[in-house]
Amino acid sequence: MKKRWTAVAAAMLLTAAVGAGTAYAHDAEYGMWTGEQNGLLLGIVEEAGEDWAVLKEVKALPSGDKGGVNDRQLPPEEVPERLKVTDLRPYLISYNKVEKPQAGQCLLVSADLGKNGEWKALWPPYEVSSLDTSTLEFQTDEDKNMYGAAWERFVHSGGKDYRFAFEHGDLSDTLYLQVPRDDGTMENQIIFQRENKIESQAADSLEAATDKETAAVQESAAAGQTEPETTPAAQAAGAETAQAEETGTASMGLETVLIAIAAGFFGGMVISRLRKNKKR
Repeated sequence: MKKRWTAVAAAMLLTAAVGAGTAYAHDAEYGMWTGEQNGLLLGIVEEAGEDWAVLKEVKALPSGDKGGVNDRQLPPEEVPERLKVTDLRPYLISYNKVEKPQAGQCLLVSADLGKNGEWKALWPPYEVSSLDTSTLEFQTDEDKNMYGAAWERFVHSGGKDYRFAFEHGDLSDTLYLQVPRDDGTMENQIIFQRENKIESQAADSLEAATDKETAAVQESAAAGQTEPETTPAAQAAGAETAQAEETGTASMGLETVLIAIAAGFFGGMVISRLRKNKKR
């Protein structure tokens, strides 16, 4: 079985491809999770244009590496409750499967504060299900993958859980939370797993179709070799017909004999009378 491990979600975000001109030595998610922006902003879209959105009820989410070398997030009190974010691109993850911000959507975006007071997005944003940081979802249960599950765990934990390992397998994908041990090493705890059912479903469908076709051929062959079944009712009807034919034949023979006898009797009487008349 082929497996591939990544410490962060490199398969989903290529920093050189979608970044804002800054090349980091790690993946975009890890940068966002460790405070590599002025604000990880969560808010409701009040109005939106082609590449911008005005957010209201804004919350500044905490990072998992407070005070670390990557942490440059502003204090929450310095983030206004209503602000404009520019340089938006199509969603990386969209809860409602849309590409761009529309009024009423809940948006999560990593952004830096510009000199003009506007916030500039560093990475493509995410559309989420709500502003409730303890229950919000990035994807529905049906669509959820490892990356959506990792983001949800990060937000639900208040930024405390941000060290993840991703395992890509032929049969399933597994998300691990890396938990420090007392000896300084990391223990991988499974927090999400999704089966890859495409190959197994195709094999099952092919096998079922083959079995069905074989059964049909066998049934057809059996039907060609079997004589028509005679039911008890058909047997009884046949017996009655034969009996009626035999009875009819016997009746016709008896009638012929009686006619012959009668003809002989009357014929004899006629001849006898003719002889008597001749003698006279």
